Amino acid sequence: MATLIIGSTTLVTDLVMAFEHGDPDYVRLVTEDGPGRDDGIVYESHPEPAALVTMFRSHAVDVVINAADPYAADVSAAVTAACEVAGLPLLRAVPPPFDGVAGSERWNWVASFDAAEREASRYPGDVMLALEPLRLAERLGDLGGRSALSHRRRTSMDPRIPGWVREPDATRYGLRGAISVLAAGNVRLLVAADSGDTGVRSFLEAADQLGIEVVMVRRPEPASDQRRNGPSEPVVTDALSALAWLSDVRRHSAHRGR
Repeated sequence: MATLIIGSTTLVTDLVMAFEHGDPDYVRLVTEDGPGRDDGIVYESHPEPAALVTMFRSHAVDVVINAADPYAADVSAAVTAACEVAGLPLLRAVPPPFDGVAGSERWNWVASFDAAEREASRYPGDVMLALEPLRLAERLGDLGGRSALSHRRRTSMDPRIPGWVREPDATRYGLRGAISVLAAGNVRLLVAADSGDTGVRSFLEAADQLGIEVVMVRRPEPASDQRRNGPSEPVVTDALSALAWLSDVRRHSAHRGR
């Protein structure tokens, strides 16, 4: 049997690394066509619940971890529906939001990527995108015909990104790395999404230290039934908690099988 990991976020990378060291019996669902197709099951577009159920059976999946980014609401809804049909345990893994980062009270919080595009397109200074996964840049349209610098370089796991997105000379990590990239790019505005990604967090902290303005796209509002009753599946915010949940599921399953 296998655990299915869904998503293309940094948290997914953490999960895959943890599984490779502790439990190699997993498959990964990649929802975009492009680099990384050898690392999992590739769908040309967002999967439908029926297609997911068929895939669960063909790959002997018995547990699902949904680590899709907070803005992939359609994917998460399809995964939840498919797991309900198939009767599989489902875990939602998503990092905590950025509202506790220093300076967040001064950010320009907007409700959509369209609103972020409007803010950035009329800004006079140089713009950086701190978006994880990088494909979220596609939701900004053409940024009003201007170019913007990405906070990191693409990797083999990233799909194609818009042509108006420029990559930095190198990917640098941590607060000092973020400060150096922002300074080298003469950045005056940082456009980010509330993904909870640790790499993006470093750039937000660096922006606070350098006095750089931030436009932050809020996470989508949960569906009305989730607001009333809470999420239908358990939620964790890091890879270790996901592995602890998986261990409990496996243990309970083993007890039932005796």
